[in-house]
Amino acid sequence: LFNLPLGPGFTDLLLDRVDLAEVIRTGPVPNLDVVTAGNGDPHEAAEVFEQRVADVLGQLRAAYDVVILDTAPLM
Repeated sequence: LFNLPLGPGFTDLLLDRVDLAEVIRTGPVPNLDVVTAGNGDPHEAAEVFEQRVADVLGQLRAAYDVVILDTAPLM
């Protein structure tokens, strides 16, 4: 969407390959930071997904006024 490299990104973060600061990129719009999907198989992260996502979102909530997640539709 913003012509940013895929990774390192969210999947890498969930798998503890990188720190949060390493995946946050400055977006093309002022005051917009972006975390891309990342490299690797998202299925690898499935085992730790729930707790790790809660931890990461907690960190993001502490650092940002608004956090938007662009994900596949859930049903």
